[in-house]
Amino acid sequence: MIKFILSTIFTAMLFPSVSGAVRLKELATVHGVRPNQLVGYGLIVGLNGSGDDRQVGFTIQSVAAMLSRMGLRVDPARLTLKNVAAVTVTAILPPFVRTGTKVDVRVASIGNAKSLKGGVLLATPLKGFDGKVYMVAQGSVVINAPTQGRARDVSLNSGIVVNGGLVEKEVPVRMINSGVISLALTSPDFTTASRMARKINQFFGKNISSAKNSGNVEVNVPGLYRGKKLVQFISIMEGLDIIPDAKAKVIINSKTGTVIVGAGVSITTCAISHAGISLMVGPSKNSGKTGLHFIGGSSLGDIVDALNSLGVAPSDLAAIFRMLKKSGSLHGDLEVQ
Repeated sequence: MIKFILSTIFTAMLFPSVSGAVRLKELATVHGVRPNQLVGYGLIVGLNGSGDDRQVGFTIQSVAAMLSRMGLRVDPARLTLKNVAAVTVTAILPPFVRTGTKVDVRVASIGNAKSLKGGVLLATPLKGFDGKVYMVAQGSVVINAPTQGRARDVSLNSGIVVNGGLVEKEVPVRMINSGVISLALTSPDFTTASRMARKINQFFGKNISSAKNSGNVEVNVPGLYRGKKLVQFISIMEGLDIIPDAKAKVIINSKTGTVIVGAGVSITTCAISHAGISLMVGPSKNSGKTGLHFIGGSSLGDIVDALNSLGVAPSDLAAIFRMLKKSGSLHGDLEVQ
Protein backbone atom coordinates (compact mmCIF):
# COMPACT_ATOMS: atom_id res chain seq x y z
CA MET A 1 0.00 0.00 0.00
CA ILE A 2 1.24 3.48 -0.80
CA LYS A 3 2.41 5.13 2.37
CA PHE A 4 0.82 8.52 1.81
CA ILE A 5 0.05 8.98 5.50
CA LEU A 6 3.77 8.71 6.19
CA SER A 7 4.47 11.23 3.47
CA THR A 8 2.30 13.89 5.07
CA ILE A 9 4.33 13.62 8.25
CA PHE A 10 7.63 14.32 6.49
CA THR A 11 6.33 16.92 4.06
CA ALA A 12 6.18 19.63 6.69
CA MET A 13 9.75 18.87 7.75
CA LEU A 14 11.36 18.75 4.32
CA PHE A 15 9.31 21.41 2.54
CA PRO A 16 8.10 24.08 4.97
CA SER A 17 4.83 25.74 4.05
CA VAL A 18 4.50 29.47 3.47
CA SER A 19 3.13 29.98 7.00
CA GLY A 20 5.91 27.99 8.72
CA ALA A 21 8.72 30.07 10.21
CA VAL A 22 12.16 28.63 10.99
CA ARG A 23 14.99 30.10 13.05
CA LEU A 24 17.77 31.64 11.01
CA LYS A 25 20.32 29.29 12.62
CA GLU A 26 18.54 26.34 10.99
CA LEU A 27 18.86 27.93 7.55
CA ALA A 28 22.35 29.43 7.50
CA THR A 29 25.78 29.30 9.10
CA VAL A 30 28.39 31.97 9.66
CA HIS A 31 31.03 31.79 6.95
CA GLY A 32 34.36 30.68 8.37
CA VAL A 33 32.88 28.71 11.26
CA ARG A 34 33.36 25.16 10.10
CA PRO A 35 35.00 21.88 11.17
CA ASN A 36 38.31 20.73 9.70
CA GLN A 37 39.24 17.24 8.50
CA LEU A 38 42.43 15.64 9.76
CA VAL A 39 44.19 12.48 8.59
CA GLY A 40 47.19 10.41 9.62
CA TYR A 41 48.91 7.06 9.22
CA GLY A 42 49.36 4.82 12.25
CA LEU A 43 49.92 1.36 13.66
CA ILE A 44 47.59 -0.73 15.78
CA VAL A 45 49.29 -3.29 18.00
CA GLY A 46 48.12 -6.01 20.36
CA LEU A 47 45.97 -7.90 17.85
CA ASN A 48 45.37 -11.60 18.45
CA GLY A 49 47.04 -12.86 15.28
CA SER A 50 44.59 -10.93 13.08
CA GLY A 51 46.97 -8.24 11.84
CA ASP A 52 48.71 -7.71 8.51
CA ASP A 53 50.86 -10.53 7.12
CA ARG A 54 54.22 -10.26 5.34
CA GLN A 55 52.53 -9.41 2.04
CA VAL A 56 51.88 -5.94 3.46
CA GLY A 57 55.45 -4.68 3.27
CA PHE A 58 54.80 -1.14 4.48
CA THR A 59 53.55 -2.43 7.86
CA ILE A 60 56.88 -4.16 8.49
CA GLN A 61 58.77 -1.08 7.28
CA SER A 62 56.74 1.13 9.62
CA VAL A 63 57.45 -1.10 12.63
CA ALA A 64 61.17 -1.19 11.79
CA ALA A 65 61.27 2.59 11.44
CA MET A 66 59.46 3.05 14.76
CA LEU A 67 61.89 0.75 16.58
CA SER A 68 64.82 2.55 14.95
CA ARG A 69 63.61 5.89 16.33
CA MET A 70 63.61 4.25 19.77
CA GLY A 71 67.24 3.22 19.36
CA LEU A 72 66.67 -0.41 18.34
CA ARG A 73 68.18 -1.73 15.14
CA VAL A 74 66.22 -4.53 13.49
CA ASP A 75 66.34 -6.23 10.13
CA PRO A 76 62.91 -5.79 8.47
CA ALA A 77 63.48 -9.05 6.55
CA ARG A 78 63.42 -10.96 9.80
CA LEU A 79 60.25 -9.42 11.19
CA THR A 80 57.18 -11.65 11.19
CA LEU A 81 54.26 -9.71 12.58
CA LYS A 82 50.70 -10.92 12.98
CA ASN A 83 49.59 -8.67 15.79
CA VAL A 84 50.19 -5.32 14.04
CA ALA A 85 48.03 -3.57 11.45
CA ALA A 86 48.62 -0.41 9.43
CA VAL A 87 45.66 1.97 9.52
CA THR A 88 44.49 5.36 8.39
CA VAL A 89 43.44 7.60 11.26
CA THR A 90 40.88 10.33 10.65
CA ALA A 91 39.17 12.91 12.82
CA ILE A 92 36.99 16.00 12.61
CA LEU A 93 38.38 19.05 14.39
CA PRO A 94 35.39 21.18 15.48
CA PRO A 95 35.63 24.98 15.32
CA PHE A 96 36.72 26.90 18.43
CA VAL A 97 38.19 23.85 20.23
CA ARG A 98 41.07 24.64 22.55
CA THR A 99 44.40 22.91 23.01
CA GLY A 100 43.98 19.85 25.23
CA THR A 101 40.44 19.05 24.10
CA LYS A 102 39.78 15.37 23.43
CA VAL A 103 37.74 14.13 20.46
CA ASP A 104 36.91 10.76 18.91
CA VAL A 105 39.02 9.43 16.04
CA ARG A 106 38.30 6.71 13.50
CA VAL A 107 40.70 4.02 12.31
CA ALA A 108 40.48 1.82 9.21
CA SER A 109 42.80 -0.93 7.99
CA ILE A 110 44.75 -0.29 4.78
CA GLY A 111 46.46 -3.71 4.73
CA ASN A 112 44.96 -7.18 4.89
CA ALA A 113 44.29 -7.40 8.62
CA LYS A 114 41.36 -9.65 9.47
CA SER A 115 40.28 -7.73 12.54
CA LEU A 116 41.25 -4.68 14.60
CA LYS A 117 39.35 -5.93 17.64
CA GLY A 118 41.29 -5.60 20.88
CA GLY A 119 44.03 -3.48 19.33
CA VAL A 120 45.68 -0.32 20.61
CA LEU A 121 46.53 2.62 18.36
CA LEU A 122 50.03 3.95 18.91
CA ALA A 123 50.60 7.71 19.07
CA THR A 124 49.74 9.07 15.63
CA PRO A 125 50.03 12.71 14.49
CA LEU A 126 47.03 13.95 12.52
CA LYS A 127 47.57 16.67 9.95
CA GLY A 128 45.39 19.13 8.11
CA PHE A 129 45.63 19.80 4.39
CA ASP A 130 48.20 22.48 5.16
CA GLY A 131 50.60 19.77 6.39
CA LYS A 132 50.55 20.98 10.00
CA VAL A 133 49.90 18.67 12.97
CA TYR A 134 46.72 19.64 14.82
CA MET A 135 46.08 16.51 16.85
CA VAL A 136 47.76 13.40 18.24
CA ALA A 137 45.72 10.20 18.53
CA GLN A 138 46.29 7.17 20.73
CA GLY A 139 44.19 4.62 22.60
CA SER A 140 42.19 1.40 22.54
CA VAL A 141 40.15 0.61 19.44
CA VAL A 142 36.44 -0.05 19.85
CA ILE A 143 34.64 -2.01 17.13
CA ASN A 144 31.07 -0.89 16.54
CA ALA A 145 28.80 -3.31 18.42
CA PRO A 146 26.46 -5.21 16.07
CA THR A 147 22.74 -4.70 16.40
CA GLN A 148 20.56 -7.74 16.92
CA GLY A 149 20.29 -9.80 13.76
CA ARG A 150 22.81 -7.63 11.85
CA ALA A 151 26.17 -8.99 13.01
CA ARG A 152 27.23 -9.62 9.42
CA ASP A 153 26.93 -5.92 8.65
CA VAL A 154 29.68 -4.97 11.14
CA SER A 155 33.17 -4.44 9.72
CA LEU A 156 36.00 -5.65 11.93
CA ASN A 157 38.51 -3.65 9.88
CA SER A 158 37.44 -0.25 11.20
CA GLY A 159 36.64 1.20 14.57
CA ILE A 160 36.71 4.20 16.90
CA VAL A 161 39.14 5.39 19.54
CA VAL A 162 36.85 7.17 21.98
CA ASN A 163 38.36 10.49 23.12
CA GLY A 164 41.58 9.27 21.56
CA GLY A 165 42.47 12.50 19.79
CA LEU A 166 44.22 15.22 21.79
CA VAL A 167 44.15 18.68 20.19
CA GLU A 168 47.67 20.10 19.96
CA LYS A 169 47.04 23.16 17.79
CA GLU A 170 44.04 25.46 17.52
CA VAL A 171 42.58 26.56 14.20
CA PRO A 172 41.99 30.32 14.04
CA VAL A 173 38.44 31.24 13.10
CA ARG A 174 37.68 34.53 11.41
CA MET A 175 33.98 35.34 11.62
CA ILE A 176 34.13 39.01 10.62
CA ASN A 177 35.93 40.60 7.70
CA SER A 178 36.16 44.40 7.54
CA GLY A 179 33.11 44.67 9.79
CA VAL A 180 31.03 42.28 7.66
CA ILE A 181 29.62 38.85 8.56
CA SER A 182 28.73 36.48 5.75
CA LEU A 183 25.85 34.05 6.24
CA ALA A 184 25.96 30.92 4.06
CA LEU A 185 22.58 29.31 3.37
CA THR A 186 22.57 25.53 3.80
CA SER A 187 20.01 25.26 0.97
CA PRO A 188 20.63 28.16 -1.43
CA ASP A 189 17.45 29.90 -2.54
CA PHE A 190 17.00 33.45 -3.83
CA THR A 191 13.66 33.97 -2.09
CA THR A 192 14.89 32.68 1.26
CA ALA A 193 18.04 34.80 1.05
CA SER A 194 16.00 37.90 0.27
CA ARG A 195 13.62 37.23 3.17
CA MET A 196 16.54 36.66 5.51
CA ALA A 197 18.18 39.99 4.65
CA ARG A 198 14.85 41.83 4.95
CA LYS A 199 14.11 40.27 8.35
CA ILE A 200 17.52 41.29 9.74
CA ASN A 201 17.04 44.86 8.55
CA GLN A 202 13.55 45.03 10.04
CA PHE A 203 14.67 43.73 13.43
CA PHE A 204 17.66 46.05 13.84
CA GLY A 205 15.90 48.99 12.20
CA LYS A 206 18.82 49.62 9.86
CA ASN A 207 19.77 48.69 6.32
CA ILE A 208 22.69 46.52 7.44
CA SER A 209 22.00 43.33 5.46
CA SER A 210 21.75 42.42 1.79
CA ALA A 211 21.45 39.19 -0.21
CA LYS A 212 24.40 38.89 -2.56
CA ASN A 213 23.15 35.73 -4.26
CA SER A 214 21.02 32.66 -3.55
CA GLY A 215 23.48 31.26 -1.03
CA ASN A 216 25.04 34.28 0.63
CA VAL A 217 23.74 37.11 2.83
CA GLU A 218 26.15 39.78 4.05
CA VAL A 219 25.58 41.69 7.28
CA ASN A 220 27.39 44.88 8.34
CA VAL A 221 27.86 44.54 12.09
CA PRO A 222 26.69 47.70 13.90
CA GLY A 223 29.41 49.43 15.90
CA LEU A 224 27.57 48.65 19.13
CA TYR A 225 28.07 44.90 18.60
CA ARG A 226 31.66 44.82 17.40
CA GLY A 227 34.40 43.43 19.57
CA LYS A 228 33.25 41.59 22.68
CA LYS A 229 29.55 41.81 21.73
CA LEU A 230 29.96 40.07 18.35
CA VAL A 231 28.81 36.72 19.75
CA GLN A 232 25.72 38.42 21.20
CA PHE A 233 24.92 39.94 17.81
CA ILE A 234 25.22 36.56 16.05
CA SER A 235 23.05 34.94 18.74
CA ILE A 236 20.33 37.53 18.18
CA MET A 237 20.39 36.95 14.42
CA GLU A 238 20.26 33.17 14.82
CA GLY A 239 17.04 33.50 16.83
CA LEU A 240 15.18 35.46 14.14
CA ASP A 241 12.23 33.66 12.56
CA ILE A 242 12.51 33.35 8.78
CA ILE A 243 9.90 31.95 6.40
CA PRO A 244 11.94 29.74 4.04
CA ASP A 245 10.95 29.01 0.48
CA ALA A 246 11.53 25.74 -1.39
CA LYS A 247 10.94 24.29 -4.81
CA ALA A 248 7.83 22.20 -5.32
CA LYS A 249 9.11 18.64 -5.22
CA VAL A 250 7.87 15.05 -5.15
CA ILE A 251 9.98 12.15 -3.88
CA ILE A 252 8.89 8.56 -4.51
CA ASN A 253 10.44 5.36 -3.19
CA SER A 254 9.34 2.81 -5.78
CA LYS A 255 10.22 -0.10 -3.47
CA THR A 256 8.32 0.90 -0.34
CA GLY A 257 5.70 3.07 -2.00
CA THR A 258 6.53 6.03 0.24
CA VAL A 259 5.52 9.36 -1.32
CA ILE A 260 6.64 12.77 -0.08
CA VAL A 261 4.79 15.69 -1.64
CA GLY A 262 6.14 19.19 -1.16
CA ALA A 263 4.04 22.32 -0.93
CA GLY A 264 3.07 23.94 -4.22
CA VAL A 265 3.02 20.78 -6.36
CA SER A 266 0.03 20.76 -8.73
CA ILE A 267 -1.34 18.91 -11.76
CA THR A 268 -2.80 20.52 -14.86
CA THR A 269 -5.21 19.05 -17.41
CA CYS A 270 -4.20 15.61 -18.63
CA ALA A 271 -5.37 12.01 -19.03
CA ILE A 272 -3.36 8.87 -18.31
CA SER A 273 -4.16 5.20 -18.70
CA HIS A 274 -1.80 2.70 -17.08
CA ALA A 275 -2.23 -0.95 -16.00
CA GLY A 276 -6.02 -0.71 -16.01
CA ILE A 277 -6.02 2.61 -14.15
CA SER A 278 -7.44 5.70 -15.84
CA LEU A 279 -6.37 9.04 -14.46
CA MET A 280 -8.02 12.19 -15.79
CA VAL A 281 -7.31 15.70 -14.60
CA GLY A 282 -9.64 18.24 -16.15
CA PRO A 283 -13.25 18.43 -17.36
CA SER A 284 -14.79 15.03 -18.08
CA LYS A 285 -18.37 13.69 -18.22
CA ASN A 286 -17.45 10.06 -17.68
CA SER A 287 -14.15 8.85 -16.20
CA GLY A 288 -14.92 5.14 -16.63
CA LYS A 289 -15.47 2.29 -14.21
CA THR A 290 -11.96 2.28 -12.81
CA GLY A 291 -11.18 5.88 -13.59
CA LEU A 292 -10.44 8.83 -11.34
CA HIS A 293 -11.48 12.36 -12.17
CA PHE A 294 -9.90 15.56 -10.85
CA ILE A 295 -10.19 19.21 -11.71
CA GLY A 296 -7.21 20.86 -13.39
CA GLY A 297 -4.81 22.40 -10.89
CA SER A 298 -5.64 19.79 -8.25
CA SER A 299 -3.20 19.09 -5.47
CA LEU A 300 -1.01 16.08 -6.13
CA GLY A 301 -1.69 15.02 -2.57
CA ASP A 302 -5.36 14.51 -3.42
CA ILE A 303 -4.43 12.35 -6.40
CA VAL A 304 -2.01 10.23 -4.36
CA ASP A 305 -4.64 9.78 -1.67
CA ALA A 306 -7.16 8.53 -4.24
CA LEU A 307 -4.65 6.15 -5.86
CA ASN A 308 -3.83 4.89 -2.40
CA SER A 309 -7.48 4.00 -1.83
CA LEU A 310 -7.36 1.84 -4.98
CA GLY A 311 -4.30 -0.05 -3.74
CA VAL A 312 -2.08 1.02 -6.64
CA ALA A 313 1.28 -0.78 -6.57
CA PRO A 314 4.36 1.35 -5.83
CA SER A 315 5.88 0.59 -9.23
CA ASP A 316 2.68 1.72 -10.97
CA LEU A 317 2.61 4.88 -8.90
CA ALA A 318 6.17 5.73 -9.90
CA ALA A 319 5.36 5.03 -13.56
CA ILE A 320 2.31 7.30 -13.44
CA PHE A 321 4.28 10.17 -11.92
CA ARG A 322 7.03 9.77 -14.49
CA MET A 323 4.47 10.08 -17.29
CA LEU A 324 2.87 13.09 -15.62
CA LYS A 325 6.25 14.80 -15.39
CA LYS A 326 7.24 13.87 -18.94
CA SER A 327 3.98 15.23 -20.34
CA GLY A 328 4.48 18.53 -18.53
CA SER A 329 1.37 18.10 -16.39
CA LEU A 330 3.21 17.68 -13.09
CA HIS A 331 4.54 21.06 -11.98
CA GLY A 332 7.44 20.48 -9.64
CA ASP A 333 10.62 18.44 -9.42
CA LEU A 334 10.27 14.66 -9.42
CA GLU A 335 12.74 12.30 -7.74
CA VAL A 336 12.18 8.54 -7.98
CA GLN A 337 14.39 6.36 -5.80
